[in-house]
Amino acid sequence: MDNFTVEISITAAPFNEEIRIMIRIKVTMILGKFARRAYQQFVKVKDTTQSVTSFMCNMSPNQKELNGYFATDALASFTGAADVEFGFGPEVTGYVPVPSIQASIKPLPPILSGTSLPEANNAWLQSITQP
Repeated sequence: MDNFTVEISITAAPFNEEIRIMIRIKVTMILGKFARRAYQQFVKVKDTTQSVTSFMCNMSPNQKELNGYFATDALASFTGAADVEFGFGPEVTGYVPVPSIQASIKPLPPILSGTSLPEANNAWLQSITQP
């Protein structure tokens, strides 16, 4: 969709008052703004056989960006093209085709690469969601 851009990067972000290394997919609306809704926003990566939804998502204060956060190993099985879908609650607002998810992931900025921040990987995510 021409009105949206997608940036995929490894980043450090807070979760439950702890900073962790995770993958962020930033969806930017070029013309217009995302409308605030009662439903929770989401970002999802989807191909013909699988999909994974962000474990955390937020909207920028200027309502131009949706930021979906994924475990560091959540996208490992996406070896080719996939769509980045986004929306609110059950409604998909739009999608952006990405030719190669793996090739699109920007590395952690050099200033953070030497830190010992913990990763938000699938094992960690599972450990905090299990009763």
